[in-house]
Amino acid sequence: MKEEKEKVHYLNDARVGTTTAIVPEVSAPETTLLSSIVEVTVDYEGPHDASNPRNWSKAYKWSLMLIISALSMTTSCHWLSIHGPLSEMYGRRPVYNLANLLFLLCIIAETQSKNVAMVIVFRCLSGVSTATTALNPTILGDMFNVEERGGAQSLLSLMPLIGPAIGPLFGGYIAQTEGWRWTFGLAGITSGTSSILFFLIYRESYDASILRRKAAKMRKEFNGPSIHCRYDQQGSKISSIVNALVRPIKILVAPIFALLIFSMCLLSAYVYLLASSITEVFQTNYGFSEGEAGLTFLGLAIGMALGAILCSAVLDRYTKKMKVLHGGEIKPEWRLPPMTLGFVISPIGLIKYGWTAYFQIHYIVPIFGTALCGFATYTTVVPTTVYLVDISGIYRGSAMSSMTMSRNIMSIILPLAGPPLY
Repeated sequence: MKEEKEKVHYLNDARVGTTTAIVPEVSAPETTLLSSIVEVTVDYEGPHDASNPRNWSKAYKWSLMLIISALSMTTSCHWLSIHGPLSEMYGRRPVYNLANLLFLLCIIAETQSKNVAMVIVFRCLSGVSTATTALNPTILGDMFNVEERGGAQSLLSLMPLIGPAIGPLFGGYIAQTEGWRWTFGLAGITSGTSSILFFLIYRESYDASILRRKAAKMRKEFNGPSIHCRYDQQGSKISSIVNALVRPIKILVAPIFALLIFSMCLLSAYVYLLASSITEVFQTNYGFSEGEAGLTFLGLAIGMALGAILCSAVLDRYTKKMKVLHGGEIKPEWRLPPMTLGFVISPIGLIKYGWTAYFQIHYIVPIFGTALCGFATYTTVVPTTVYLVDISGIYRGSAMSSMTMSRNIMSIILPLAGPPLY
């Protein structure tokens, strides 16, 4: 007998590592490779493996980004997010598709509501079912390399952030001409179309799910060794579920995460504060009609678009520059400098909007103030999101859930101060 130490074999698309195996000195003809392997670890077959989401074609990645961006524009606000942890257990695809279906059913129910109570109930349920704000950045992190995520996230965030700004623009005229039910109907048509495209096009992008399936397939095929992947869950199923659901809370209470998320949530909530007051302010102070008041939301939209241009141009370029200066090392903190610009501009925009509208100065001035707020929000939300995606690894779904939950709770509470303030 002799002891065979540390070997690496290749079996189909799996990397097979034998830690320590005892094999006979003289191999019999019927002795197979698998009979001598103690442990088999499934991984991607090199850096260019086609099954690795980071090696998918750019055309496919950006087509998918377009679809999930469209979904996020109609499903941008929800208060509770368990979709991130669930996607880390069962994969992105089943969780996202189920959430899309539930959201669409709630939208249909909203269009058929008979009273305000029904609308409120189904709006709440549609919010709970929404997966876009938690899973979109997560899927982006699955597909794009670190040096590409800044630009991609800048464009991906445009739809969910700009949705509250341009929604009232269309909603005002639709409600004025076709009735309020069609505001939900239009959202349902957009969401339904995007959901169908997502179902047909998207294939699983979560590394852990892909490799777990490969390992399961090999266990079934070879029925011999202990085949697993490095992402296999340890412990019982119940403990895995509990750990997954608690993980976003653990991330949220970590000091550095808590500080960043709170700062980002505050500026993000300002958008909803403005959205809750703009229509009434411009109708009362400037005599605008419902449709004309909706047009004033263009200020927010333009500010966010400018923020997207800045983040897209700066985030990845700055990271690549710092990577060269630091000998190939990449630090997530290099995503954060644009936030300082947002923190400076945000109070300027709020003061300009509030005081000029109060004194009824020409309407373009408060609209310019909302544009500054939109720009500040974007240059804060996007760097924070990319930072969390970079630093969280395979648990980026949980990180996005903690951020989403915090942001939406604050976005619910802060707008309640809108009517007394304005």
